[in-house]
Amino acid sequence: MRRKPLLRVGDKARIVVPKFVIRVGYPKVIEDYLPQVDAVDADLLALLEKLIISGDKRDYLRLMPSRMLEHRVVKRIKHDLSYLLARKDGFGGRQRTLFHREIPEAAGEVVEVIGLRTALTGTYFPPQSYDDDWEPGGLDNEKRHRLARVGWLRSGFFKPEDWIEVTSLERVHE
Repeated sequence: MRRKPLLRVGDKARIVVPKFVIRVGYPKVIEDYLPQVDAVDADLLALLEKLIISGDKRDYLRLMPSRMLEHRVVKRIKHDLSYLLARKDGFGGRQRTLFHREIPEAAGEVVEVIGLRTALTGTYFPPQSYDDDWEPGGLDNEKRHRLARVGWLRSGFFKPEDWIEVTSLERVHE
């Protein structure tokens, strides 16, 4: 039985299964709750405007509403509100998995491998201590997935780089 040829950085590959890895981790993350916080953006802006106007006028001029969304204080507040929503919902979880997005148009595209990494999936278990013994935490049913960061050879096609499982790629020999 022949082994599939290895992919290395700089190799060209064809996408066979167009399932891209969005992230590796636990089911719910804080970023999943940001759209809920963005829904109340107008109220948040009104509150901040009221707080800033009550202070120094120069601060208000520097933080005009068009630039206010980019201001780091607003970003920090949004992140903290998302964290509170996530915590209320019991975010996290024990199952560490790969999260995919499928892009059917990418099937058959030739890409260049610009990076490689290994991701671990499984069920988390916490560290435990016994009388005089200690056991570190880890993952049950641990699986290793080899991921390739790909750069698109055709400009303007999706993002300049994406992660995809190596098993979804086929090496192109030139």
